[in-house]
Amino acid sequence: MIKRCQNEECGKSFTPARRDAKFCSDRCRGQANARRVRETAAPRPAVNVSALAASDARLGAIEARLESVARMMETRLDA
Repeated sequence: MIKRCQNEECGKSFTPARRDAKFCSDRCRGQANARRVRETAAPRPAVNVSALAASDARLGAIEARLESVARMMETRLDA
């Protein structure tokens, strides 16, 4: 019995060693599995750019406040 390899990149005909064989080689089975994993992988969540911008603005304000406090402490320690 001759079958066609189920790997989309291959598709060649082969004589299976087992009745339920779907791929002509281990390499083809690995390629098909890798493609299936890529295609079924959950998409990465989109980055909320506005939240990042707001976070950056808050961090900038905190940094400015910390610099101000550091200068004030430095002048008090020098006195």
